[in-house]
Amino acid sequence: MLLAQDGQKALDLLQKSSVLPKLGLILLDYMMPVMDGATFLLELQRNHPQILSAIPIFLITGRNDTTHVTIKTTGTLQKPFDMEELSTIAARYCAV
Repeated sequence: MLLAQDGQKALDLLQKSSVLPKLGLILLDYMMPVMDGATFLLELQRNHPQILSAIPIFLITGRNDTTHVTIKTTGTLQKPFDMEELSTIAARYCAV
């Protein structure tokens, strides 16, 4: 498991990671310091389109409207979300 506190650190981790092919899921909070989730997605699309096509991405948000996010994600988790819902998503996309 890789953890990053903001979008820029997440991009740095993905670029340097040797576990990238094994990464099963990205949980991306829309509101992050330094680089928000929408900007993170735009950077992935510009510089690492293979990541967008290879790894499921779930956007976590407290906003009711995410139509301004132009990059398609696998799904959205609306805050507050049920941990069972998160567990179901993780089990579906991550081989344990």
